[in-house]
Amino acid sequence: MVSCGEKKESITPTFSSITESIYAAGIIKSDNQYAVHPKVNGIVDEVFVESGDYVIVGSPIISIYNETQRLNNENAQLTADF
Repeated sequence: MVSCGEKKESITPTFSSITESIYAAGIIKSDNQYAVHPKVNGIVDEVFVESGDYVIVGSPIISIYNETQRLNNENAQLTADF
């Protein structure tokens, strides 16, 4: 029996080395680096230290301006005075 006569497509494998590349992105941090997160929202008003400065526990690093917090404090004071 004879088929349609079309040639079959074929693949010829080869042996070769496989090279794989992996790309990644990240941040390098030093051993003593810390991330500081404020307890309140607001805009940085004043920075008291510079990069590389040593700080003591409890010393201020930045001042945050928060209009809502200021108004809440004033309202609390007015209520206490009344």
